[in-house]
This record gives sequence, structure tokens and C-alpha cells, in this order.
Amino acid sequence: MEQEAANVNLNNFAEATARFQARIIEQVRNIPDVQKTAKRSVAVVGNVCAGKTTLLNKLYNLQLETKPMRNTSKFTKVHETGELEVYDVFGQNDRETYIGMQTLLKMKAVHNITCLYTDAVEQALDVAEVLKALRSNSSQPFSVVFVRNKMESEQEHFEAIYNNDLAELQALCPGCQLVLASNRSGLGHTRILQAISEDRQHGQDAQHAYAQPAQIGMTATTSGTDNPNGALGNVFNTRGQTNSRATAATPTPPAYGRFTQPVYAQAAPTPPTYGQLEAFFCSLHIPSADAALYTTKLKEDGFDVVSDLKDMSEEDFKEIGMKKGHMRKVMRAAQTCP
Repeated sequence: MEQEAANVNLNNFAEATARFQARIIEQVRNIPDVQKTAKRSVAVVGNVCAGKTTLLNKLYNLQLETKPMRNTSKFTKVHETGELEVYDVFGQNDRETYIGMQTLLKMKAVHNITCLYTDAVEQALDVAEVLKALRSNSSQPFSVVFVRNKMESEQEHFEAIYNNDLAELQALCPGCQLVLASNRSGLGHTRILQAISEDRQHGQDAQHAYAQPAQIGMTATTSGTDNPNGALGNVFNTRGQTNSRATAATPTPPAYGRFTQPVYAQAAPTPPTYGQLEAFFCSLHIPSADAALYTTKLKEDGFDVVSDLKDMSEEDFKEIGMKKGHMRKVMRAAQTCP
């Protein structure tokens, strides 16, 4: 190793980095199996300030502190019910990495890892490679959901982004799912909850969680001195032009715009549009969990589109358990819809 390091120069740095990365991946692959958490568990990971903590607040109606800078410093349980544990994980950056035994063992013990990224899929490829290696030696591999956040301004490019990102991610992490989302608007949030609730084992044929532009539905890291992984540093934050993943076979996913079957049994056969209820609720800044609940109850009673809400009374909304503030928003907005 020392001899190899001595031979690194500006002309072969990328190649040397790729070789070193391959060695680390092999060590991750050989981490022994661990016992899963007693309850179903979800860990949210990703780069610093990708929107992880904000997403958790919206998905689970939490009040976690958020900042436009590093915020979470550990692998922290932030929510627990009788059946579920949710972990907010520090954000990876140029100084902190998930490549450390303590963090990797905790990841291996959960049932789902949801990874947020923004702007470009290249931000998530290092993590995808690590997650594939981490679950390769597991009797009960965790499922993986990638979430491309901050998509509210990319609606006209949804299909191209989805197909490109999914192909890249599945080349490194087969069977993973992808959701295009926005914390600001609530886009994709219901899809995320559906995706992380399912047990997906390594090697299964992938089904794809998707979100259309009109479907309105753990920020963080630590300072270098607080890095929970010690001296391994940012092995997977340095990307060279030469990379072992370059020759990986890239699967061809179904075209985003041509889905004809529901992703889940309870999902609509076609992607949601603004004319549907849940999208409408989320556009009014109603939390995704509440929006999903209201939508389910309304559809049970035969209310399927926004225009149906115009004829509902206050008592009708109370019967489905709608909160007073939400009710007022909905009743005002429904009257302005065509």
C-alpha cells in the first residue's frame, strides 16, 4: 500500500483511487451478517443538506430541527412507534463518510435504507456501490430506495431524468427503487412511504416507485473531529475518471412515461395528476401523511377528484377526521378549482 501510494502522481491519481476504492468495497462486502432490529427500521442517508431531516419531518409529522447547513451528527433514532423505528443519519461530505465499521454495522441492521440526493445521480453512485456491497452478505438484506429531491423545477424533464438515474443506480445496486420528489411541494412523499414499507430482497426483479411532476408528494453531517468512522476519511467522496463501475452492465428500465400497471396494488394504474385528491392536498401544504389518510377515506366514500370536494359540507370533512385548519384550506381552494 505504501509503495503504491508513493507511485501516485497527477497522471494516474484517478486509476489509483479506483483501485483503492475496489479494495474498500471488497472489505465492505465481507462484513459479517448482523441481527436486524426487532422492529421494522428505516435509516435515511445521503449527502449533507440533501433534505433528509426535512423529509423525515414531513413523512412522519416530526418537529426535528433543520438548518441550511450541517445539522445531524450521528446515527440517531428520531421516531418510534409500536412497529417502526426511524433513524436520521449524518450527511456524507468531503470530510465525513459512511465507510466506517460502526456506521456500516448500523446500516446493515436496518430493514430499509432511503438515500437522498439532489441535482445529479452522480452524487449517489458512491453510496449505491457501498449499499450493494453491504447487503451482499446478508441473510435478510435491507431494501434500498433512492430519492432525488428538489425536483419541483424539473417537471418538463421528469421522464428523461427518471430513466437515466434509475439505470445508473440499478447498475450498481440491483433491485433498488427510485422516487423523484420535492420536500417543498410534497411531490413523491406518498410513493416514498409505500416504497420503504415493502420488503425488497437483493436480486429481486425491480419494481419502480415513481412520481409524476403533478403529484404534489437527515440533513447533516459532523465536523471532522466528530466523524463517527475515524480515519478512513472521504474514500468514497473522491471520484476519478477511471472507475471500476464504468464497465458495469446498465439495465434498461421501462420508460417512465409508459407504465401501464400500478407499482403497488393500492396505487392508481396511472401516475397521479393535479386533478386527484392527494396531489391537491399536498399543494395546500398539508403534510403527506395527512393527505394520504384523507385521500384514502374520501375514495372509500366515492370522492375521487378535486371537483367532488365542492359539494362537501363541513360535517362531511369532519366525518373523515380532517383537521380544522386543513378543512378551511381545502374548502376555500376547492371552490376555485374548475
